[in-house]
Amino acid sequence: MAIAIAIGVVATAIGVISTAMTIWSTVSAVLTAIQTVLNIALAPLIGIIAGIIAVITVVVLAIMNWNTVIKALADTWEWIKQKAIEIWNAVADFFKNLWQGICEVVTSIWNGIKDFFSSIWNAIVETVTTIVTNWINVQIAKFEFIKNIVVTIFTAIKDFFVNIWNRNNNNSNKCYKWNKKYYIKCIKYYFNYMV
Repeated sequence: MAIAIAIGVVATAIGVISTAMTIWSTVSAVLTAIQTVLNIALAPLIGIIAGIIAVITVVVLAIMNWNTVIKALADTWEWIKQKAIEIWNAVADFFKNLWQGICEVVTSIWNGIKDFFSSIWNAIVETVTTIVTNWINVQIAKFEFIKNIVVTIFTAIKDFFVNIWNRNNNNSNKCYKWNKKYYIKCIKYYFNYMV
């Protein structure tokens, strides 16, 4: 709709200018005839007068059609402004979409790199964990083996000394019992025969 109005305004302006040019042609033809008559000396003066008449004609036509000229200029300006906004929005959308595309590509690449190094790191951690865990298990097994040997040795030593103790204790009890009987007999004998 705005384009049709703008075209109408431009057509009106062209019509006004065409009329002015027709008038100018007529005035020019008359002036050319006068110029030929008056010769070259009056030519600059006639040209100035013709120019002034042409300017006055254009101004008079513009004033006579002032509302049409203003409307045509306003409509043309609106059309230019609307097209500039459309072009600006198209350019802005293009660069916005371009930037989003670049961001998506960079993010995708970054995630790929991150995932690659993350998987390498996880493999390293898993390998080191396995190695350390196996080493610790070997050390624990060695410690358990040494502990079992030491416990076995100390148990044997303890059993050896417990057996000696028990044997001595049994012998001591026997001695004590024997000695007790002997002393009691001695004391009885003493009391029985002495007293």
